[in-house]
Amino acid sequence: MNRANDNRIRLAATSMALLIMLCGQTVAATEDSLQQLLFSDWEQRAAEVNEGELHVFAQPLQQTVHLHQNHITITPDSLRTGWVLLQQCHENLDAVADLQIRFTRGRTRELEVTEAQGIESAWVEGGSVQLRNIGKQSRLCLRLQTLALHRTDEGVELVTGPYMRRFLDGYYPMRVQLTVTYPQQQLQFQQAAPLAFKQEAANHLSLDVWFEGRLTTRLRFARRPDQ
Repeated sequence: MNRANDNRIRLAATSMALLIMLCGQTVAATEDSLQQLLFSDWEQRAAEVNEGELHVFAQPLQQTVHLHQNHITITPDSLRTGWVLLQQCHENLDAVADLQIRFTRGRTRELEVTEAQGIESAWVEGGSVQLRNIGKQSRLCLRLQTLALHRTDEGVELVTGPYMRRFLDGYYPMRVQLTVTYPQQQLQFQQAAPLAFKQEAANHLSLDVWFEGRLTTRLRFARRPDQ
């Protein structure tokens, strides 16, 4: 069996193992690009494996990791429909020839690319964003609406994630910056789980976390009595 065939068999066994799950979406390298990553530093990655348990780092890491930034805006109309505005940016994507970001069917609309640096081309194709020839210092920003707000007995709950960077059967470090703006006339913030958010202003919450494993955030709001 030649090396190329051996690589294809090993690649198939991983089931497209390089996944970054971000706010209901999947970032995955195509087969050719994934081979570059699977066999370049596989032994080092395997030795550092985390099996999914959330581990938050007390201090920022010295190594370069995938940075994922989300700014979610809850509008008065969101309280009726569940759709929120999401402005999203990625930095330090894997430097590969082809990459795609796939969004959950039925939970995304009005998807557009607003910025692409260090990337030869980036375009929307159905419910995905396709990227070609990604450099080592790339930046990609998107704008979309996502169905992430759910009603509760007292008000609403905003669910984001799961955020994770997965390789083979392990999870590796990444950084998530999440800000949430909401209508303070209609909503009062109650609590966040599993991590605390900072109340930056009367209508603005933020989280900046370095972690490995799987992270899903839940923010609960109560409707104000006069609403």
